[in-house]
Amino acid sequence: MYIELSDKQWEAIRDYLPPVNMNGRPRCEDRSVINGILYVLKTGCQWPAIPKEYGVHYSTCWRRLKRWEENGVWQRIIEALLESREADLAQVALDTSVVKAKKGAHVWDKPTEAKPPSAA
Repeated sequence: MYIELSDKQWEAIRDYLPPVNMNGRPRCEDRSVINGILYVLKTGCQWPAIPKEYGVHYSTCWRRLKRWEENGVWQRIIEALLESREADLAQVALDTSVVKAKKGAHVWDKPTEAKPPSAA
């Protein structure tokens, strides 16, 4: 299963990506990198499991994801898509987090049976 941007999706976001630096080593194609990022985010696999068919190394995808997050690129893309009606809030996850409970954290009691209504 490959996750790839459609031509319409690519056209909608490519102008919001940072310009290519003409100095130094040529950078990997942005569209391939985004496809690799989407693959990991959609499947939940580990970064090294990005299919070779995307033509990008997993560390390139991870670094670009982090750099673009720090530079606000993803936020600009999301805002542009929402303004153009290319996406709606039901399709966009702005921020999620998972927090591991530490030892000694409060354990919520599970009700074993229904309690009678309290007398007020």
